[in-house]
Amino acid sequence: MAEQDSTSMDEIALQKQVNEVMQCCREGNTARLREMILKENADEVLGLCVDPSTGKTTIHIAAALGNVEMLELLLEYGAPWNAVDNEYRTAGDDAEQAGQRECYETLLNHGCRSELILGLLGRKEAEEEGDDAMEVPPNPSMGPDYNYLAQPLHYSDDGTKLLDSDNNAVMMSWEGPLMIKHAEVMCPTEGKDVLNIGFGLGLIDTALQERKPRNHTIVEAHPDVYNHMLKLGWDKKPGVKIVFGKWQDVVDQLDTYDGIFWDTFGEDYDDQREFHALVPQLLKPDGVFTFFNGLGGGNKFFNDVYCRLAELELQDLGFQVEYMTVPID
Repeated sequence: MAEQDSTSMDEIALQKQVNEVMQCCREGNTARLREMILKENADEVLGLCVDPSTGKTTIHIAAALGNVEMLELLLEYGAPWNAVDNEYRTAGDDAEQAGQRECYETLLNHGCRSELILGLLGRKEAEEEGDDAMEVPPNPSMGPDYNYLAQPLHYSDDGTKLLDSDNNAVMMSWEGPLMIKHAEVMCPTEGKDVLNIGFGLGLIDTALQERKPRNHTIVEAHPDVYNHMLKLGWDKKPGVKIVFGKWQDVVDQLDTYDGIFWDTFGEDYDDQREFHALVPQLLKPDGVFTFFNGLGGGNKFFNDVYCRLAELELQDLGFQVEYMTVPID
């Protein structure tokens, strides 16, 4: 009984701390908040600071109020920058809606730093594990790209969608205007050498053909998409070279190009980062590299974080980076 009473008292005391922290945030009382989170259990308390009715956290509250000092304090002591509320809104979304640009930039920069550190730690861990790992053949359990490549794909009857085995869209025709813009950027005049990683619906490759490139290389890894390309006669189009396989496995079959486009499916930012590192050896001087910007695509703030992250890493590789907004009906 005594042990149960002690546990109950601890829970009551913890909940009291949580309530006080949330109230400090709502009142903008940074000084009092600082006193409270300097206690030993700050991580535990901040992890529990969520409004059950809205899902808003301390970060959401500080960002919406425009309290940069409080926001930086909360981030310093481990409040999650990427927390989402019950409507999948981030603190960055709330800051932007409230016109709190400085808070938005604070969250954006913190998110980038966090992802850079996590990326470095992840790659270091992978390298250390790789030293001792046994060589095993690829199988569907080895990651999202293998899962994607192992499942059947099919095209809708009208040819406007590429669908997976559950009829989820891999690519849809609404992306057409975006692909036309990519083609314009990477192949501004006739006679260029271009490379596309990922055929999909063939939207960008169709747009590139209209711009009359000299050499047009397409890398496609999925067997169903590859067979569809052959059925449509892409292997017989002027200057077209189809390379079947994952881009990681066919680099030795590639040349150098005036324009490169990257848009794979079933891969994450680590894979894109790996491709970024190859671009300098594949791209001619004054060439253009462009990619489908679907990173964190379900949320504008997360998308902005990955855009900034990609920009920083591409700049480290010596590239000038520019993002373009393309209206989609």
